[in-house]
Amino acid sequence: MRKKGLFKHNYKKVENTWYICDQYINPLKQAPGEIQEKIERFCRERNFFSDKFPLVSVITASLNSEKTIEETIKSVVAQSYPNLEFIVIDGGSTDRTLEIIKKYEDSIDYWVSERDRGIYDAFNKGVILSFGKWIVFLGSDDIMVQDAIETLIRHSIQFERERGIEPDYCSAKVKIIYEGEKYEKIFGKRWDWKEFRFKMTTAHPASLHNRNLFDEVGLFNTEYKIAGDYELLLRKKEKLKAEFVDKVVCIVREGVSKKKGKLGLKEALYAQVKLSILPPSIANAYFYIHYLRFLGGKLKRKIIYFIKNFMKKISE
Repeated sequence: MRKKGLFKHNYKKVENTWYICDQYINPLKQAPGEIQEKIERFCRERNFFSDKFPLVSVITASLNSEKTIEETIKSVVAQSYPNLEFIVIDGGSTDRTLEIIKKYEDSIDYWVSERDRGIYDAFNKGVILSFGKWIVFLGSDDIMVQDAIETLIRHSIQFERERGIEPDYCSAKVKIIYEGEKYEKIFGKRWDWKEFRFKMTTAHPASLHNRNLFDEVGLFNTEYKIAGDYELLLRKKEKLKAEFVDKVVCIVREGVSKKKGKLGLKEALYAQVKLSILPPSIANAYFYIHYLRFLGGKLKRKIIYFIKNFMKKISE
């Protein structure tokens, strides 16, 4: 842990003792007694060890997001869930993003602005800095509904009561707004390995990740630019324990170009083959199927947009 400069180093608790760690949270040496006491007091004051309301860390990655990040921050601050940690990892913004972040500093537990290697590098930094039992990733143009985290936690607790084991992952639905095309759709379904191994079917924004998942499979692979979340969840294969909430918990502004869409599908194919999920021939076949569907979806949205504009003009 390292919060708002209160502590000089990163720290990790091992068998009731806090250790000073390197940037990857590998313990180096035992922290001095005075620091041990300060950390324990800080954690008690923040209710970090609550069983009733387990701590949830919300990690937002940003880069030149002055037009959208304020709404994102407000949606986190307005959450009905009572035990949140909020971390913002900025990639070195040169617009007004940092000015907006500083405006809400009292509501942000930790933020940093420095160059990174993309969104998954930023998410990894957030995971390393976070302290929550559960971790949520949120883009700087995403907006959570007010009871999003409360709802996800409630379902995760119910999952554990019914099955006697915690879920690795809990997702819900998101509303995707294609702003340039004036089009919306609902995305996200229950995780099912038979379908998931072929394509990303769950909605990653605002979903809950159990910290134990990262302890088990590692952090995001920064080779990926778009499909890193899919690759992370693929690593556990059919053993992933997943819960689903049939409700929209987040609004996502989307502007996926043909180039980015193709890259995302290529990365998914690469992950499927690298992790021995699918044979290369099958993965390639599904890549072309999904890419044609992607192009068809873009064409459909353009046609709908054209018809709406045409009808609007003739009715004036």
